[in-house]
Amino acid sequence: MTDSHEPREGTQVAAVLSTLFGAQKIALTDADKRIATVANDWQVVGPNAHIAELHATLNGVQEGRAIEIFGRAASAGEQLGLALTLRLDARRWMAKPNDTEVHLPVRALTEMQGYYTLSAAAGLANVILRIGLLNSDIRARIEERWKNNVGFHPFSSDRNDWIQFSEKAFTTVRYAVDAVDAPELQASAEALLQLRKDQRWEALDLRRALDYHQWRPQSVVGGVAAESLWSALAGGGRTAIFPPRDNTLPDLNDMCAESDAALELLAATAADVLMRFPAALREMGLEIYVNNEGPDPS
Repeated sequence: MTDSHEPREGTQVAAVLSTLFGAQKIALTDADKRIATVANDWQVVGPNAHIAELHATLNGVQEGRAIEIFGRAASAGEQLGLALTLRLDARRWMAKPNDTEVHLPVRALTEMQGYYTLSAAAGLANVILRIGLLNSDIRARIEERWKNNVGFHPFSSDRNDWIQFSEKAFTTVRYAVDAVDAPELQASAEALLQLRKDQRWEALDLRRALDYHQWRPQSVVGGVAAESLWSALAGGGRTAIFPPRDNTLPDLNDMCAESDAALELLAATAADVLMRFPAALREMGLEIYVNNEGPDPS
């Protein structure tokens, strides 16, 4: 294989949709096109999974590890593409004239865009973790800090074998990859850690935490507002406001801008990590790719 990640001819291995719903045309921005390109490019890593697995196991790598690395990488590409699809569909709804009718669908689509954005990043974080596990010194550092793991076995369904993309968890990965001389893997881990620390990413993650774990207010004016009826009187005692105030709806432009900023940041980071992916594997002794000047050893 060369560093170009070319899929085999005649088989669909990637999909980036312009819509989930209808045929309404929408112009793609340059940012949309960049996201689509990197989403597609990560997906076409996938067809190399089985050749990589054969090569890896013949060289002593744990069975299933290469398939897991390549498969999760391709899956992250699909998630990134779905985030773009939802962004485009939200934009279609925003173009409709009646604001009261578009609020709920735009909000729902934007929230799902955020979901796929966050899950794609978690996927890439776990790809970098698993590349690091190919090296015994890096693995020792990870297991020292990540004591709840159950072995990081390929295809594990145990949540403790898959890191959350939190700053604390990924700082452990970033620390671990410094155990060896691996500049491309280290640069990939650093790029993802800087993504996680970015305020644009933090804003999206905080909104997800509110929606998933706290109280996501309704998307209609007559919904229950996330505020109390009660307030203190100056002379003591309590009073209630009745009838209650209308539910204040979140600003759709702000929501879309917040989710779009995180998605574009992820796409730029994913492009950087993909560029380093073949060399990072080579640094860990997995000679799946060769430089374009040389032959494929497989």
